[in-house]
Amino acid sequence: MSHAALRRYFETREELFLEILREKDRQALIDAQESGRPSTDFAGHLDSYASGAPGLMSLRHSMVARALEPGNEFSRAFFVERYQHLRADALEILHLAQGAGLIREDISLESASALLIAAMDGLSTQWLLDPQVDLHAGMLLYEQLLRPIHS
Repeated sequence: MSHAALRRYFETREELFLEILREKDRQALIDAQESGRPSTDFAGHLDSYASGAPGLMSLRHSMVARALEPGNEFSRAFFVERYQHLRADALEILHLAQGAGLIREDISLESASALLIAAMDGLSTQWLLDPQVDLHAGMLLYEQLLRPIHS
């Protein structure tokens, strides 16, 4: 597709990049819904995303940073909405997993959903800067903290 053809659909590079990220999120949600069962394999999910789409992960982090700058209201609105949807999706997954006995009952699932996204974003940022950072170990610790405590 030529530059002129892209201009017909997207006014700016920013709009194009955000649409790419929106499509990746949509595909990830479809994949999660197709599994049909609650899963707390957050480490596996992050490993898969990092190894399968490091360029998209880097693009997302760059675009989040841009959204924090003045004058980028379009990006800011995109990411505010994106994080709202991610927290809601994570909350739904955590509720299902808790109902299946995979997550402890004595924690706030709302806080756990926000922390899940923060852990994934933070670990992926560190990994993009330094591939020696162990994404898998960080997310396994998160999963361990969610597990029910058995007396």
